[in-house]
Amino acid sequence: MAHSTKPRATVICCHRRDDFDPGTIIPSRVASLTQRHGWRFFRRVLAHLRDTCPPAKPVIVRASNLPSTTLGECIGRPSRFVVLVNHFLTEQNAVDVLIHEWAHALSWNCLIEEQGKRNDVDDRQFQELSHDETWGCAFSKVYRAYIELPA
Repeated sequence: MAHSTKPRATVICCHRRDDFDPGTIIPSRVASLTQRHGWRFFRRVLAHLRDTCPPAKPVIVRASNLPSTTLGECIGRPSRFVVLVNHFLTEQNAVDVLIHEWAHALSWNCLIEEQGKRNDVDDRQFQELSHDETWGCAFSKVYRAYIELPA
């Protein structure tokens, strides 16, 4: 079996909070969040974040069939970040997840990259590392950009 030299991606998963309201789930399997009918607000928020809070690499945003306990993921790849948002969310819930995951892309650093590839770091430790003070500051910046979104 040939060994791949391609760098592995590091994934940060953000799991459903206990206060998430499952009554807001919508049955949809549309592949692109930006193409969903009526989701103008999501598209505006995404464009605004790209303009006001650009991470070090481009961010691709996609809907995904993630487990029901996972609202979103941020994946670090060599040339870009991929933000996956669970396809079942309403537009406002998807915006909330986008803000959270965008903060991961903005706060990504070499330590996260290295720790995510180690086998001796368990999921809980990695989640704590990926939601540290650096992420908190990035989240603050992204949320501020969101609340200052022009009308």
